[in-house]
Amino acid sequence: MAVNAVVEQNNQTLAFIQQGDFVNAIESSSHALRCCRLLIGGEAEMLLNECLDHCMLLRSPVNANPPPMPSGDDPVFIYRQGITIPLRTSFVDLTCVTPILIFNAALAHQLLAEQQQALQPQQQRQQQRQQQRQDREQDEEDRDDLIYMLQMKARQLYRLAHSTVDTEVNVLFHFVVVNNTAVIDRRVGNPAVSNASFYYLMARFLILQHQGMNERIRHLEGFWVNLPTSPSAAES
Repeated sequence: MAVNAVVEQNNQTLAFIQQGDFVNAIESSSHALRCCRLLIGGEAEMLLNECLDHCMLLRSPVNANPPPMPSGDDPVFIYRQGITIPLRTSFVDLTCVTPILIFNAALAHQLLAEQQQALQPQQQRQQQRQQQRQDREQDEEDRDDLIYMLQMKARQLYRLAHSTVDTEVNVLFHFVVVNNTAVIDRRVGNPAVSNASFYYLMARFLILQHQGMNERIRHLEGFWVNLPTSPSAAES
């Protein structure tokens, strides 16, 4: 019963993410993590098999996402697909459930931050009266604080999920987490850290290609759009 409860709650989280209802997705993901406490006991173990990558491909290929979200003249690719827990969990190492739930929680926080960021210009246009300027500036400061908080929470959750996974075998999961975390670094004003991560992904991609893993890495093509467009950008 505990397994079914976790699977159903995770499916609800994925449904909210698909609908763009990221507030409820965050609440649902938190509830799923609470349910997970009843599922897995004892000390945490490093996930050594490839079940995370397999779970990611149950929904759709990694690069079968909506177009990158624009940020001015800088298009950004964010992996937006939540990860499914298979209904037949007997075929999946249960230790992969926790990183899946944490990843989906991180994704919900990041996408809510992106959604709030996209609302800013529209709200600014709606507030045109001069006498409302002071209130508007305060609202913008509060919104900026909320966006930053969501981004930092997402980054912490991504790193937590990543720390439990063998990245040498779960290649897709590793790429997705590094990419989404690097997007957050770019958003919060750490371009040097962000660009270093994207160049790392480029190098890792080429190594895997050289090793003959073309079938696996074909799902990673979306990451190329995040590379800096010029050498000077990498030094920013």
